Amino acid sequence: MNKMMRILLVLCLLMLVTVSALAEGTIRYIVSEDGKTVNIRSGPGTKYHVVTRVKSGTQVEAEEANDGWCEVTYQGKKGYVKADFVTSKAPAATAKPDEPSGNSTVVGTLAYVTSPNGKSVNLRSGPGKTYDEVGEAQVGKDVTVLKKGSTWSRIRVDGRECYIMTRFLSTTKPSITPAPTENAPQKAETAYVFSSNGAPVRVRKGAGTSYSVVGEVAYGTKVQVDGVKGKWSHISYETGSGYIMTSFLTNEKPAPYATATPKPTATPSPTASLSERAYVVSANGKSVNVRESAKNGAKVVTSLDVGTQVTVTQRGTRWSHVTGSFGSGYMLNQYLSSEKPEATPAPTGTSSYTAYVYSTNGKAVRMRQKASNAGKTLRILEVGTEVTVIGEVGNWYKLQVDSVEGYMLKSFITETKPVTPDESQVKIEWVPAVGSKVYLAASSSRVVRTFTSQGGRTGDGKAYPVGTPATVKSVDEAEKWAKVSINGTECYLRFSSLAKTAAAAIPGSANRLINYLKSSSGTVELRRAKFEGSGTLGYFIPGTGVIVLSRNADEGWAYIQVGSTKGYVDLANLNRNP
Repeated sequence: MNKMMRILLVLCLLMLVTVSALAEGTIRYIVSEDGKTVNIRSGPGTKYHVVTRVKSGTQVEAEEANDGWCEVTYQGKKGYVKADFVTSKAPAATAKPDEPSGNSTVVGTLAYVTSPNGKSVNLRSGPGKTYDEVGEAQVGKDVTVLKKGSTWSRIRVDGRECYIMTRFLSTTKPSITPAPTENAPQKAETAYVFSSNGAPVRVRKGAGTSYSVVGEVAYGTKVQVDGVKGKWSHISYETGSGYIMTSFLTNEKPAPYATATPKPTATPSPTASLSERAYVVSANGKSVNVRESAKNGAKVVTSLDVGTQVTVTQRGTRWSHVTGSFGSGYMLNQYLSSEKPEATPAPTGTSSYTAYVYSTNGKAVRMRQKASNAGKTLRILEVGTEVTVIGEVGNWYKLQVDSVEGYMLKSFITETKPVTPDESQVKIEWVPAVGSKVYLAASSSRVVRTFTSQGGRTGDGKAYPVGTPATVKSVDEAEKWAKVSINGTECYLRFSSLAKTAAAAIPGSANRLINYLKSSSGTVELRRAKFEGSGTLGYFIPGTGVIVLSRNADEGWAYIQVGSTKGYVDLANLNRNP
């Protein structure tokens, strides 16, 4: 082989190697201007979840940018990074972003912690605010500087190494002048809750209004202040702990809050001159709960009958602290009146409504002469019999069937006409009408996944709970497919995934109370607990059929099941009819 041929062969081999390398991806570097970590996502957009985070300067294999995103390979895994963070130029060889510079290393130098406002300073596990907080250092604390940089310094304090912002270090020990906090204890001690309008004050999980509410503390309540963080104080009280704005605390016990129009008493006693007599009332005549603290989810101390007299010792905007023979607790103001209500005979009930008889075993149910199992049997009513509910006594409803009045246990009455097990099964042989309202159905599952096109074998669209309403846009009767609109989103479903009624759509709905969600704001929020501020389980489309597991008219909440999710909604968000 002559020399020229050998040169050509070498060049061809080099070209093959280059092409192979390009096919596997070009070496690039992840960089960020502030030196912080950069997200690698599962797809080309911020809507995709974060697969991992890498530090600025990390080497990856990257493809050409497309629509502002690059596909990269890092440690054998593929993902996507914004093209702005990908460069072909290797970053300067520094130990870490924000790591103290080696040129300014001063090993073993003594320094002191300082801050312009006199507050403690955060210590972190690494040189940046993205690293975990590992503690705090008070102003005046002496530390040993191991490596000093322009922004962050590595220090040793109390035998451990960590990082602090360099601007909080001083070679001169500062004079310690704690920042004053109005009306707030300067150390862990007793304080009292105070508000200008006498209302209870919210307690939050963290030091800020963005944290969830964990409870309320009444005006004048004695608390223990455990620490102060900015404008917030961490407190402990009888039923819990959390953060409260420091402006709502005072060192001196406030005088009892006087109402705008206190009711005079004919012969006030010295010990009860500031107390207010009140009576329990309710619109439906039912007993009212007294709770341990001023929130709906608090433990029930007792239930008081309408007309029971109590003493109001503190009154807020929504809750009042009351005392009586039962002890003490909190009641909603709407259930307290300065005038004693007239006695209301049982059974109670403001209006009659239509309901139906049902039983879990499908057997007929006895209607009795009085609200007791010992009462004489007046009628034996088959499941599905229509009745009129005209009142209630404890666990019994007073009913009227034709011209006969009697009683039946509440567990045998439903507001939705019962369906037989055969009717509740979703084996639907029907053709939905274009423009009609239908409900997403399943024979056993609690969710239905839609299709983005007709004929797919696996649902590739969004998943919705059974009972979700839809509008039929078009049908293919031969293939048994329908195009539907769900809250404005168009998709495809088989006829077998649609039902004419919510009761037929929901598995196990036979003889269960079916209601429908309603909302004026677009969606209905399902909560973890029956009080405002509790965690959200999800948002659901108005019109969705749900199973009502229980409800409490006094508290205004219902416990429901939407698909496979169980939680609480306001009774105002439920309709009996679709």
